[in-house]
Amino acid sequence: MLAAERWRQMVEVEHAQSDELRGSVPPPVDHWRPYAAQFRADPRRLGDVLVDHLLEFIGPDDTVMDVGAGGGRLALPIALNCRSLVAVEPSESMAEVLTKQAQESGIANVTVVQNEWQDAVVDTADVVLCAHVLYTIRDICGFLKKLGSHARNTVLVVVHNAPPQ
Repeated sequence: MLAAERWRQMVEVEHAQSDELRGSVPPPVDHWRPYAAQFRADPRRLGDVLVDHLLEFIGPDDTVMDVGAGGGRLALPIALNCRSLVAVEPSESMAEVLTKQAQESGIANVTVVQNEWQDAVVDTADVVLCAHVLYTIRDICGFLKKLGSHARNTVLVVVHNAPPQ
């Protein structure tokens, strides 16, 4: 069995488990709405190991795309250190948190595209970042290929050693 098929099966099991727990209640339109505010973080914070490591791959003249940017925990500190950043985020509530945090922090080089990555129509960027998004993606190959096709130089993918439960 190919790794992509094993991945798809793992994701299917996770989705089935969620569906079973939810019962007859339909999934929420925006799963993240109750939690979105928890994803705010000071974009100028110091000592964030992940942000510091990602910035090793990003220069001040680079354009960056953050796929699944959430509330901007990574996108906004990175935006302070690059030419421009496009944040692709499917959740309306997360996109709202990111936009508000950028405005409140005076970060003007961020563009938010509220859409699923597979459906988003965006230009290429020097660096494409995708952090903690892949866990529920069924078509991992298609998703990763699109990341690669939109990166002029580098794709950065961040995942846990094992999917979070």
